[in-house]
Amino acid sequence: MTYFLVHTVLLTAVDTDSNLLAPLAIGLSILCDIFAGGNISGASMNPARSLGPCISASIFADHTKLAVGKIWARHYVYWIGPGLGAGIAGLVYKLFLAKDDARILL
Repeated sequence: MTYFLVHTVLLTAVDTDSNLLAPLAIGLSILCDIFAGGNISGASMNPARSLGPCISASIFADHTKLAVGKIWARHYVYWIGPGLGAGIAGLVYKLFLAKDDARILL
């Protein structure tokens, strides 16, 4: 989800002469990310946004009913995924989609 957000920001707001519709495009990208990933991950495009609920669930959870270890078992995905997605979006943009003077390939 972070890939699409960063990709949209780079294509609409960075190297364009006319970026009047950039806020609309970025907002629609966030809306699509929420609809696509809301049921899967809570539409978490920011790792810090996933950290808070895990910390509060660890502190305030009923430890007799909920294993706290399960809360943190796959939390690394929320840190690696957005970073990797943003990095790949930046790399794709710099290699293929940037303006001619800033592009590395093609």
